[in-house]
Amino acid sequence: MAASKGSTLASISARWLASQGRKLSTTATGLKKEGAAVVQEGQKFEMERRFTTEDVASYVSLCGDTNPIHTCDSAAQSAGFQGRVVQGMLYAGLFPAVIGSNFDGAVYVSQTLNFRTPVLVGDDLCAEVEVIAVKKLRHHYRVTFATHCFKKGDPAVVVGGEAVALLPV
Repeated sequence: MAASKGSTLASISARWLASQGRKLSTTATGLKKEGAAVVQEGQKFEMERRFTTEDVASYVSLCGDTNPIHTCDSAAQSAGFQGRVVQGMLYAGLFPAVIGSNFDGAVYVSQTLNFRTPVLVGDDLCAEVEVIAVKKLRHHYRVTFATHCFKKGDPAVVVGGEAVALLPV
């Protein structure tokens, strides 16, 4: 059941990002939507994104996270931040979007996350996934990705972890 929900979320995220004209690129050219047969360890895929006040408000409406550090500048500043903080799960959603946007039929089955530094509304982000393992199973490939998101121009990772997706043969 969880894999189905993750797959649906990845699909929705990918469609929404495409409808918003978000930049999607791969550093391993020619791989978009061609399946796992061409995936090799070391290949990287990335997506750039800037989250706006409207994005944060939409996430609040959708998920109910009403913490004022996300919606009120003075509350965020009182908590020690320079401005409104983007919800971690909102920008962590870039990882399934990168995978789902590059591989038709991908089923996102797990993700670990380590949030290291806050992301503020208006920060330019780059989410990167790197293939670290590919295992051929009977009906699909199990692909493990290292996941990293950082602010453009700053090599410090804001959230990192690992994701596993099942890709069609």
